[in-house]
Amino acid sequence: MAANLDGVNGQLAGAVQAMINASGGQIWVNSGFRDHALQARLYAEAVQKHGQAQAGNWVAPPGHSNHERGLAVDLGGNMSLAHQLAARFGLTFPMSWEPWHIELPSTRGGASPAAYTPSPFGDPNPTTDQSISQHPDHVTATGVEAMRAMNPLGTPGVEALGTPGLGTTQGGGPTNAGVAAQGGQQGGQAGGGTTPGGATNPQSGGSVVSPADLFAKLRAKGLSPQLAAAGVAIASRESGFNAAQTNNNPGTGDYSSGLFQINQIGGMHSQFSTASLRTVDGSVDAFAQMAGGGDLSPWGGYKGVPWYHGVSQGNLAQAAALAGMSVQQLQGVG
Repeated sequence: MAANLDGVNGQLAGAVQAMINASGGQIWVNSGFRDHALQARLYAEAVQKHGQAQAGNWVAPPGHSNHERGLAVDLGGNMSLAHQLAARFGLTFPMSWEPWHIELPSTRGGASPAAYTPSPFGDPNPTTDQSISQHPDHVTATGVEAMRAMNPLGTPGVEALGTPGLGTTQGGGPTNAGVAAQGGQQGGQAGGGTTPGGATNPQSGGSVVSPADLFAKLRAKGLSPQLAAAGVAIASRESGFNAAQTNNNPGTGDYSSGLFQINQIGGMHSQFSTASLRTVDGSVDAFAQMAGGGDLSPWGGYKGVPWYHGVSQGNLAQAAALAGMSVQQLQGVG
């Protein structure tokens, strides 16, 4: 269902509409862009109802509201679902005490402090609260926002991030069809990639994870944003984000499975069950155990090449954006 997002910043409007679509109509827009006159009227009503000293606790003063800049939307409907979906569409709720007010994560950095009502619970103002940027949902949303900004027509894998099991093409990478072939250049200790002679590519949508969802899952396992971003980049090369990818090719020394193509030939990495590795959560758990200390050598170092060898520049940029890093910074991880 199309929402009234006239006057709202294009990137914000697109993200909100995509989230509404994913909700199946359970979320809608109560208030989007407000011109100065409307904001002034709402503030005057707050003054009349609550007094001059308290009006700012309810409505931002005219000239300060992010709604006037087209950079904020107030939602209605299923707020629990909205909070589940927001980060996957590059959106954040900067005020826990106003759980309907949604923005792009970058907005608070350039906002007036008066754009945000004071917290009745003593929370710091979002423009000065540094802890927000450390929250996994905010990190994820920041990365998705960056991907949308790089490709305003719709980054593959972003439009459907809110829908379980969707977000990438089945069996292929999110950015190019060459990802699977690139994986075959690696092989070896951790994964055999997807070499032409041995890989299977089952069409199993439930095994596919989006880059942003994978990043969030790795962060939830306790990995730093940098290591989680490296994991996303590695998965782009090794499996095209499809946990059902396997490479059973004894001729090349490979019996590799999962998002990260962890090799189990000859009993290698037997601490992980093969069936588990071929699931998203099992793959994530294995990568977190193997790379949690910062060692990414199983994905390249043992062959004398960096872990990012064979990862396309597009996939490196996409992964780096999720952690708010440059490609060069990401390549320095591990």
